Amino acid sequence: DSDSDSDNDNDNTVRVWDVASGELVVEVIDDSAERASVVQDIVFNPDGSQLAFVTMDRVRGMVHIWTLAP
Repeated sequence: DSDSDSDNDNDNTVRVWDVASGELVVEVIDDSAERASVVQDIVFNPDGSQLAFVTMDRVRGMVHIWTLAP
């Protein structure tokens, strides 16, 4: 939603920030990755309660869906 922003690093971590306060809302670590992967895309559902991101490595792509705490 417009109150949140997200970023990612090459360490299999996605972070969601509250835009108004600048506070970190949630940090999602993809510990299912067998090797280093890169986050390709991040999207929120319309009400901001779920986050989906796509990771890619040299072999496969995966879609991850997380429910964010209210």
